[in-house]
Amino acid sequence: MAARGIGGHVSTHPTWPLAWAWEAEKLADSGDFSPRFDHALARASELGPSERVMRKNLGLLALSAWPRLSPEAQAISKANLRFALQTQPREVLKAALWQRHEAMVCSLWNEGGLVAEVCETQRKLRALCDRARPSKELALFCLERGAVPRHPPRR
Repeated sequence: MAARGIGGHVSTHPTWPLAWAWEAEKLADSGDFSPRFDHALARASELGPSERVMRKNLGLLALSAWPRLSPEAQAISKANLRFALQTQPREVLKAALWQRHEAMVCSLWNEGGLVAEVCETQRKLRALCDRARPSKELALFCLERGAVPRHPPRR
């Protein structure tokens, strides 16, 4: 995350959103999704509403740990992901597909346009790639597009 280069810590820089983002990342890296994580996530998002890269990174961090997040952290993360879809949709949609969260991420978008088209393509790709016993060719096709098949390919 971008905050690493700053080296800031929340005790010395309590108003820096990147220091709070770094704190959230450290907690997530250690598997701590307690209220401390929720607080760090909330403070980073509150203090840095226009920090595009930070909010995208926090959203992607949340995707990787989605089932472990509290409802509060999920709500904050959805707002971060919605913001990131406006500014950096390619990275968000690619990560969502890879982590099998594309349906949730795409449900955050109702603005139409290219993001909606990509979401529809991903929905079709997921349906194709999640077939039972796909051929090796189909499994490779899916993997090349970041859609990990649900089932192993036929031998």
